[in-house]
Amino acid sequence: MLGTPVRVAAGRSVIREDGPGRECFVVVDGEFRVERRDRFLAVVGPGEFVGEMALLDLQPRTATVTAVRDSTVWAFTRREFATLMYRCPVLAAHVRGVAGVREGAMAA
Repeated sequence: MLGTPVRVAAGRSVIREDGPGRECFVVVDGEFRVERRDRFLAVVGPGEFVGEMALLDLQPRTATVTAVRDSTVWAFTRREFATLMYRCPVLAAHVRGVAGVREGAMAA
């Protein structure tokens, strides 16, 4: 089985800007605030994912992602993420598309 369910307490960050990109996360329940350089970017909720950009680009994290309330995510290691992308080309295309939109939004 790929991925691991993880409970995240309100106020805890699953991703820290400029940190290493070792995992990506799919939000199962709850809500997360995304910030870059202390600037609000987005709120993500169930069905949405975060952390993919660092895994795709092999670069440090571009934002901090913090639980707004107690939440659950499904965590995927770099290897598991690569396996998912390989096994499901439709998912891979979607993830790359979202990552492209996010990169553009951060550049603005």
